[in-house]
Amino acid sequence: MTMQQTTGQALYARPLQGASAADRALSSRAPVVGFFLISRSNVFFPRTFKMKSIYTLVAAAALALATGTALAESQYGYDAAGSATVTAKANVKLSVAVPKLVLLRIGDANATVNTLSWTAGLSLSGLTDGSNKQFDWNGAAPTAGTSANPTGLQVYAWTNAAGGGSLSYAATEFTGTGPKLANFTVQNNGTLNHPGGALATASGSATTFGANDLKTSTWTYQLSGGTPSNWQAGTYTTTVTYTATTL
Repeated sequence: MTMQQTTGQALYARPLQGASAADRALSSRAPVVGFFLISRSNVFFPRTFKMKSIYTLVAAAALALATGTALAESQYGYDAAGSATVTAKANVKLSVAVPKLVLLRIGDANATVNTLSWTAGLSLSGLTDGSNKQFDWNGAAPTAGTSANPTGLQVYAWTNAAGGGSLSYAATEFTGTGPKLANFTVQNNGTLNHPGGALATASGSATTFGANDLKTSTWTYQLSGGTPSNWQAGTYTTTVTYTATTL
C-alpha cells in the first residue's frame, strides 16, 4: 500500500468491495489527516471532511494579508486554579508617513521663465532706425548708459524637511565684450534673502530657511556696474538657475 498527500482535508478511508482484510483494518482506524490511501488494486475515497472550519480561518487570514488589514499580536493569561490575576497583552503599532516637500517660486508660476531686460542707450538723441540718415554729429564719441531697472520679482520658498532648506544659484558668465555678471546686484525686500549681493557664476553662500516657515520677498535686479560705452553692439543673455534643497 502506498500513501499520497492531498490538499490537507481530513479523510476517512473506506475500502471498496474486494479489498483485503489488512486494507479493511487500516481503513477502520482513526481518520487520516491530509492523506488518502491507494492499495495495489483499489482506491479508497474520502467519506467526510473534518477541517472545514480550519480552512475558513486560513482563508480569512490570507484575505487580511492581501487587503493590507492591520494585524495585532495575541497572547493569553491562564490560571488553572482560577484565583490568581492573569493578564494578556497585545501591541498595535501606529505609523504615519509624511512626504518631504520643498517649494520654490521666482517670478511667474508654472513653466514661465521671466526675462529681465535692459537697454544700454547712447547719448545721441534723435536716432531712428534706417541707413544713410542725415545727422549733425559734432565729432565727439557718444556716451552710454543703461535704462531703468525692471520691476522686482516675487519669490517664495517653503519646505517641511526637519532641517529646513537652503537656496543657492549657478549662472553662466556673459560672453563677448559686454556686461558681466559682476555688473548686476540684487536688492532684497522681504524675509527670503538673495544668496549674495552681486551676481557671480555661483552663489558664494546659500540662504537658509526653517522647516514649515514660509519665506517671501521681492528681488530687484540692478545693472549698475561696468562701462556701457565700451560694450560692443549685440544682445547679451544668460540664465541664473536657483535651487532649493532640503537639509
